[in-house]
Amino acid sequence: MYDAGTGVGRDVEKACELGLAAACFELGHRRRRGVGTKVDLEKATDLYQRVCAWDVAEACAELAQMREAGDEVDRHLGRAVELHGLACDKGIASSCGSLGAMHEAGTPMARDDARAAELYTLGCDGDHLASCHFLAVLYVDGRGVEKDLEHAVGHGRKACEGGRVRLRGSRRGFSGRRRNREGFLSGPRALRESLRRRSAPGMPRPR
Repeated sequence: MYDAGTGVGRDVEKACELGLAAACFELGHRRRRGVGTKVDLEKATDLYQRVCAWDVAEACAELAQMREAGDEVDRHLGRAVELHGLACDKGIASSCGSLGAMHEAGTPMARDDARAAELYTLGCDGDHLASCHFLAVLYVDGRGVEKDLEHAVGHGRKACEGGRVRLRGSRRGFSGRRRNREGFLSGPRALRESLRRRSAPGMPRPR
């Protein structure tokens, strides 16, 4: 009733206190982004953890992103892996892609291209376009999967038709705040960064 704004008006904090997971998740988002309130990352983290424990996969995914990136809370890759795994198992495609990127990079676990391909496939099947892109690269290179240009073209086309330009290079921050929900940067600046990164692999990201 509180969360839906029926009769008593919309009071997300009250709804969360009453144990409504959706309200607690929204309150966590507000605390994280400073929507209608001051930014409180500690409170946001606590709320995401609570809702994740209630098996709300989206909260697990948000918390995993925060732990992976480390620019809002202390970076903890082991915890990020655990949380991305929980979210991926419950159908959050972006977490499958993020976990695939970590396996491909060998951070923090041993590198496993085959496992990365499996996770990218799950992500791509869930329309996470960055997963489609990286899966296409694995098929081109024959890493973790048998080299198959037909499959590469198919997955690459799906990523391309999403209308995004991928910043090639490090997988760190694969699903972080600087990217949209598909895991891509978009717009002229992204294209400029992408071209610069291709011409000089390993260079720091332009500011």
